[in-house]
Amino acid sequence: MIEKQRKFVVCGWTANGRQTLSKIRSTRAQVVIFTGNFVGPAEMEMLSEVRRTKPSIATVFVSMHDETADAVPALRSGARAFLTKSESGRIVEALRRVASGKVFLTDRNTALLASLLSENRDYRTPQAQLTQRELEIFDLVGQGLATSEIAIRLKLSVKTVHSYFARIKEKLGLKTAGQLRRAAFRWSDSSGTIGRDN
Repeated sequence: MIEKQRKFVVCGWTANGRQTLSKIRSTRAQVVIFTGNFVGPAEMEMLSEVRRTKPSIATVFVSMHDETADAVPALRSGARAFLTKSESGRIVEALRRVASGKVFLTDRNTALLASLLSENRDYRTPQAQLTQRELEIFDLVGQGLATSEIAIRLKLSVKTVHSYFARIKEKLGLKTAGQLRRAAFRWSDSSGTIGRDN
């Protein structure tokens, strides 16, 4: 699709962050397109690194899923546009927009950002929002441990673990246990396990 656009010339394809940075330094690329399952800590760091390496370059993140909430960390880390899987057909439109120095937001992303601002919600990473104990429990959830297993591992009561779940959900803007587990799985997959207090 992109190759057929007269205005754009594809400078190359890369398989990882190191290759991407090398390609940015060795070409006159003006826009970088990232694709991924979600925007975790590694992806956020990569977006930030691209911005540090070449501040003039515009980045577009295309998610392989329809998780609109990932737009927030992507944009905060330097992306000028974010598209979900169902919105990927608008990639050329997004490229034209960011190549002209502007930000491209779909209606869904605009509504999400407006909601976050109106509710004054904190949308930083879990590591920035949660206490060490909360993050420890969040990480264990991401590893697939059941509530009772977490309680045994940390020598806590099941009731106490549930209290932590409630606080974590409130801080991360999650409403259900299912949302908590999905968020924890994404976090654990992208960041790996964390150090624990004994």
